[in-house]
Amino acid sequence: MKEFDKYDDIIELMNHAVDDGFTPGAMSHDHLEMLADALGGIPCWGVLAGSPSAEAGLRYGDIVLEINGKSTPDYQAYFAARSLDKEKCVFKIWRDGQEVSGVMPLRS
Repeated sequence: MKEFDKYDDIIELMNHAVDDGFTPGAMSHDHLEMLADALGGIPCWGVLAGSPSAEAGLRYGDIVLEINGKSTPDYQAYFAARSLDKEKCVFKIWRDGQEVSGVMPLRS
């Protein structure tokens, strides 16, 4: 799978959203839903200050593509993948037109 070729249609969707006056970090609920559906992930609706997600750098508008190596096309898949490791969460997100990976240490 080529890294960014698969996102050509997504970039077009983002351009339409920007044309409508939205920026990637401030997209509307509807645009984020459409983007997440097109990418096969789930939208990040925000993070709590001081939470592991916030400390890992996640933010509103990110699209969660994978957790612990498992695709996250819906919340059921997200929670199943999230439960695979109690100490950390390895994630892949889509942000501003590119994939970003990271590790989020978890708290007990």
